Amino acid sequence: MTRLENRSVAEFTSHIAFTTEVESRIMDAWAESSNSGCVWYQDNGVDNNGGFVKNGVDTSAVDFIANINGIETPIEMKFVPTKGKLSLKSADIHNYLRQNANVLFVFNMSDKTLKVPEDRDIKKHWRKIRDTWKAGLLKWAIVGPSTLVEMHENTREVLIPYMGFKPGIIVDESEYGKYFRLRRFRYGTS
Repeated sequence: MTRLENRSVAEFTSHIAFTTEVESRIMDAWAESSNSGCVWYQDNGVDNNGGFVKNGVDTSAVDFIANINGIETPIEMKFVPTKGKLSLKSADIHNYLRQNANVLFVFNMSDKTLKVPEDRDIKKHWRKIRDTWKAGLLKWAIVGPSTLVEMHENTREVLIPYMGFKPGIIVDESEYGKYFRLRRFRYGTS
């Protein structure tokens, strides 16, 4: 079990750079949406440009600090690219709890996958995300620390194959209502 999740440094770096760009664009769009309550936000991660950070450097800081409805809070941004489930590594959950962070989940509720494409074409991928958004099929929820604890305690921990067989939880879409309310990601200007 390695940090690279069984990928080469080049594959890992390419994936991280791409997902960082996607999550940054989604965060921009979410902050601008009329129902987010976000007054402002700023980068908080170690290196939110998606570059490779060498071993030994603490990369555990959550992605953003945001002011939501007048309250400043640490935010970890998680884009869930496929319908049906969300997955979180247990180590990440403990890290978010240590920072008293909220997790902003943005869910793809369409039947099309929005996983990282092999060609890493950000413009084409962002068009797919925007089309899903325009169709009203992106939803969001903010999950606070107490709900993260509840999710972790009530969901059987498993080794997640697509996360390098690291221990974590997989929450089925049918369980979402137990933990949070999905909100429509209102289409704006981004």
